[in-house]
Amino acid sequence: MIVGWNNHTQHHHIALDDNTFTLSSIAEKHGVQILICTQIPDYLTRKQIEKKVTELVYEHLIIFTDEAQTRQIWQWIARTPHKPTAYREYTYHTGQTGDALIQKLAQIAFTLDEEEALTFTTVTKKLKDTFDIKDCPYTRPYTRPYANGIDLWIGGIFVCSFGYFGAIV
Repeated sequence: MIVGWNNHTQHHHIALDDNTFTLSSIAEKHGVQILICTQIPDYLTRKQIEKKVTELVYEHLIIFTDEAQTRQIWQWIARTPHKPTAYREYTYHTGQTGDALIQKLAQIAFTLDEEEALTFTTVTKKLKDTFDIKDCPYTRPYTRPYANGIDLWIGGIFVCSFGYFGAIV
């Protein structure tokens, strides 16, 4: 369970061609749901599933996992006005340290002090701030070590030229 999220049990059956995918909602906060699908279909099928889920639950995070629970793909959809929908996917598998996943879970947790001021918008913003960071080169260490532009390090926090912020944890 993710700290500060409400338990939620709802099942959505998504029919695509000859296959039916069951997504189980495991957590909910102000209308935003976190769903699990116990299959990992190909990328195009995951996109189709997401489009169908959006008709049922507009803002959501889908976790696709294999039956053996050795691999997961976390899918977040970035919706920006006047831009095409961007699919952000993060893959985790056994053998990884889990640090990246733990950091993301910590970022989407809510404290009791935050509870009173929470709205659909603030919950969505927290998910967006956590998962919509695909384009900053520093979120992909060792694949592109230098950005074209000015990058600043300020007291353990970096500001990259793409406008994203992060902290060294």
